[in-house]
Amino acid sequence: MKPNTTLMVSISACYSECNCCSKILAKDYSPFLSPSILMKFKDVLNDFLFDEAITLCPIIQDYFRFVELLRIIKGISKRNILFIPAVSVNSFRFKDIVNIVDELVIVSCNVEELVKCNMFVESLQSLGFEDISLYWVLNSLNAHSTLAVIDYCMRRQIKLRVGPALYNSYSEVDIDKTLTSLGIRIGCVYGYLYGHLAKKAYYNEFPITILTRPCNTSYPCRRLFIHPLGLLKKCPLQSDKGKYIGQAKVTDITKIIYSECKPRKHSMPRLTPKIIIGMIVRDDVAIDEKSLELLEIIDYTKSIRSASLVLGIHPSTAIKKLRELETKLGLRLVKTRRGGQDRGRTELTSEGKEVVNLYRRIKKNIMKVLSEEQNTLQP
Repeated sequence: MKPNTTLMVSISACYSECNCCSKILAKDYSPFLSPSILMKFKDVLNDFLFDEAITLCPIIQDYFRFVELLRIIKGISKRNILFIPAVSVNSFRFKDIVNIVDELVIVSCNVEELVKCNMFVESLQSLGFEDISLYWVLNSLNAHSTLAVIDYCMRRQIKLRVGPALYNSYSEVDIDKTLTSLGIRIGCVYGYLYGHLAKKAYYNEFPITILTRPCNTSYPCRRLFIHPLGLLKKCPLQSDKGKYIGQAKVTDITKIIYSECKPRKHSMPRLTPKIIIGMIVRDDVAIDEKSLELLEIIDYTKSIRSASLVLGIHPSTAIKKLRELETKLGLRLVKTRRGGQDRGRTELTSEGKEVVNLYRRIKKNIMKVLSEEQNTLQP
């Protein structure tokens, strides 16, 4: 199996609001990558084309310069891919670049963010742009939402990729084990995608691509990373400063691409935090995390049956759990419509929404802290 040559381009610092990775560039107040520097890189390459080029989650400071950079990147790659975080989709005027980008990848680790992408996805599809994917960054806090994400992709007719964060040196969960526990059938490695090893998987008949890093495997890694300052590295996780594009020769670029991937080494085993969220209401009445997850997914799917499917429990078990919790609290948390067009639709009451919104805020804050501290969790 021949590995792809992958160019990863970071044209600006990262979005501070995004919690999908450790944001290596979030505190790096570097300028927007200069088109003239990228043109020098193109000249050095001569006629060489990367199999794929990925522009990583840019902050748009100058839209015309952004479009110019994408045009240059398209000229040095066979497939031009743009990654954008779900939290920032509304800042993109994608109509200007539908003819430049071959694939748009929305990056998310929070199912709530996806609802905000609906209009954006519909606008793209109305322009005839169909190559839209969702990169679901799997972690210990969002694994239970994966089936809801599959449902979202099925309804929106977009492709689903599941994998680790791009800027982390490890995966905090066993992706294969986690997805198998959700009833997802996983196949063998078939090739490369986004510089990762790619496996095909299925949930019922819906296809999913699972991505894992080639580091510490027998598979070669053929990547090159361009920093916003015009520095060349094997990948963004390497601690060395890299070689400046203006001083690089084609032999230097080839050497970096074909060099051995050297991920950060740690003297101790990987440390992964395990966090369980629960709530104490009044009179020591507790709401455990499974109940909180059930309420959250009901709020998303508007169906107890669908929420039960996501959590892998029988609907009668879910109803019993909800009724017992409502009895303890003395409050109604859900309401089901009995007739009309929305018959069978289940919604949260105002009290149920209050509980779920608090749960979401807690999770969001935890994910933000973990994202900021991921690099220091390793000894």
